[in-house]
This record gives sequence, structure tokens and C-alpha cells, in this order.
Amino acid sequence: MPAGRPRLTSEQYQERLSAYCTQYCVTAGEGGLPPFPTGRRETEQHRAWMALYKARRRLSDPAGPRERRRRELVAAQGGRCPVCGRDVAATEALDPADAAVPRALMHHACSLAVALARRDGAAVLDRIRAYLWPGDPSSPPPPLSGGGARRGSGRSRGRTGA
Repeated sequence: MPAGRPRLTSEQYQERLSAYCTQYCVTAGEGGLPPFPTGRRETEQHRAWMALYKARRRLSDPAGPRERRRRELVAAQGGRCPVCGRDVAATEALDPADAAVPRALMHHACSLAVALARRDGAAVLDRIRAYLWPGDPSSPPPPLSGGGARRGSGRSRGRTGA
């Protein structure tokens, strides 16, 4: 069962609207809402009007624009993560560089890998491949930038030869 507020039906909204209009002796306007209770902020009527307004918005756009965009992205991707190729849901992480306007949805772990590659450059992917598959001739270890030594190369620390 999805978390959050239960779905609102149009019948429930009409009941709420009718009750509000009866209680405050107003009629609903063209937009389907009664007039705003001007000058009555922080009153029971104002709170009831705000609840009606929010209920109407939820009814007209239950998912919201962000959720719709996420579903469109998943459909455009064929339901697959662009990094690992496995199934991805609309609730997965965004492409880290484009959080405001996402261009792809991916798993959280895939998103971290993309962020690492963006931060440290493409060579980090070659170093990861060399680390994971050291005997693979198709992935020679690239030189490290910045003059640092690779872990495990050179002299070992600790015990000296006996």
C-alpha cells in the first residue's frame, strides 16, 4: 500500500465542497472552488478553504509534474537503467548532474558511479576496471594523475625480509 494520504475521489471532493458551501453560505465559482475568504486568515473558514483547495489540486493532478516527468523518463529508457541495464523504477535516483532537469533515472549505486566519473574523470573507470580484473589484458592500468602511487605497488610497509 502506498504511503501518504489516501486517494481522493471526485465524489468525496464534491461532498466536501457541498459541506463547505452549506456551512459558510457561499457557492462554488467557475474554477470549482468557492471564493477565497478574504480578510479571514487563520480562521476555521480559511483552514477549511485551504483544505478544499489542496484536495482539488490533488484530485486534478494526483502525481504532480515531477512524478509525471520521472515516469516519462523511465518509459523513454525502456524501463532500464542507462548504466547497468537492469530494470529501474520511477522512484530511483536521478542523474546526479541534472538534478533540476533530469535526463536519466538510475539506481542509487549507478548514480554514485556516474558522480565519481564526473568528479574524477574517465580515467577513474579504467582504474576501477584494472582493480577489479587485474589479469584482464584489455584493461591496462592507466597512470595516476597527481603524482600519487597506486596502493599495493612499490615497497610494502611493515615487516622486513627475514
